[in-house]
Amino acid sequence: MFNHFNRKKMKKPLLIIVLIVLSMQIYSQNQQATSEWRYTDKYNHIIQSGLFTQGMSDDEMAGILLSRAGRNLKLCFTFEVIGVVFGTTIVYAGRNSETVYYVASAVSLGFFIAAMCELLSGYNKISKAGIIFQHKGISVKASGPGISFNF
Repeated sequence: MFNHFNRKKMKKPLLIIVLIVLSMQIYSQNQQATSEWRYTDKYNHIIQSGLFTQGMSDDEMAGILLSRAGRNLKLCFTFEVIGVVFGTTIVYAGRNSETVYYVASAVSLGFFIAAMCELLSGYNKISKAGIIFQHKGISVKASGPGISFNF
């Protein structure tokens, strides 16, 4: 009788422990199935943007984006230099004529705005390339003097 009494007492806690363990396993499997990389939607949007062909690898796509970003940043630098040249024209030639002052300031402002647009476009492409590289497990960080890759 003593043996039978212990079995009954042990069945209930053991059953509860088994149910808790099973529910935890089911919950963790559901979490693993539903948790995905946080940039999956952005990655799919980049891939389907029409810029890339069907058979391209991630490396090729990131290379195209980085190449285009380099062109954007070169144009940004060029526009900044031209804007500074027109800005100095304002200082020297603007004293004598108001027309030259207004034209040079408008052109200088236009080049500075174009430079900022090129800069934003370039860094946008770098961030897209970073998302593609993260898909492969490579971390990309853009800093002031350059880009760092962490493998």
